[in-house]
Amino acid sequence: MATGVGSLWRWWTIRQAPARSQLTFPPLPRVSEASEVAARLRRGDCNAVVLLPPADETALSEQLTNIAAAAAAAATAPFDIRARGVPGDAPQIGQALRDLLQASSLRQFDAASTFHLVRRCAQLVLAFHQSLEHLAPPSLRYDLRLATVQQTPCPRFHSDTVPLRLLCTLVGPGTEVVREAAVNRAMFEAARRAQRQASESDDADAAPEVDGVNLAALDADEHARQLVLLPQVSYGVTQVQPRGERKEASASYIHDPAPHAPIERVRAGEALFLKGNQWPGNDQRGAVHRSPRLVPGRYRLIFQVDLSRPTED
Repeated sequence: MATGVGSLWRWWTIRQAPARSQLTFPPLPRVSEASEVAARLRRGDCNAVVLLPPADETALSEQLTNIAAAAAAAATAPFDIRARGVPGDAPQIGQALRDLLQASSLRQFDAASTFHLVRRCAQLVLAFHQSLEHLAPPSLRYDLRLATVQQTPCPRFHSDTVPLRLLCTLVGPGTEVVREAAVNRAMFEAARRAQRQASESDDADAAPEVDGVNLAALDADEHARQLVLLPQVSYGVTQVQPRGERKEASASYIHDPAPHAPIERVRAGEALFLKGNQWPGNDQRGAVHRSPRLVPGRYRLIFQVDLSRPTED
């Protein structure tokens, strides 16, 4: 009888315990106008916002895919072109982008596709400019980057040491973001401080540690579980097959549209605005994100915009 009561008690306890998969985390806000991005970013409870692509983005996707494929095939190394200090007005943005393409392996690509790429990137820079106008004078300048990525440059979750960053994956899997309610801020910030202290140490062998855990010894998944996500968050529920992706990539991609997912992947064409650690009033609590893992043979075409740092005379 005692055994039966004990079993019944264990069954009742399990039934009453909240299931990890029942936890819910608000998804990233998605808006269709640049003015809505600025309004969202002014809110203290919003660390990231997604600007949806324009209605004609679908018509451009084939051309953008061709551009990315041409760049990946033509370049002996990953294609990566940058421009610094670009003013935030449309004519100069367009000219800067055309100059970038002329200096790249894409200079012989057909004019129509180049036009569409320049137009899309210019739209993104202007949206970025509008989102910052309330913080600084209109004479802001921007750093632009257009690249094909064939590896995973940032496999660990991190935050950026910038006021604001725009990332748009034009082709391929998008950036992965931890929904803010799922972030273990105490552990994440402790790990960030430990890494900074180790990098500034005179001891070349100094290894960053948090609560006795050697951060350098953690792989990307262990880093996420131990230092990024809240203890009650079930990380495994995010390891699912993304819609529209090839089956062999399922183990390497994280994207779960279910409401309880702690990690969200931005889709191709969506512009992701990420507050960084230097956003005014953000108290070094930038949006936590990472690059998606790529299987061999896959690539991404990305466009990135940052606020230019002032140069010293």
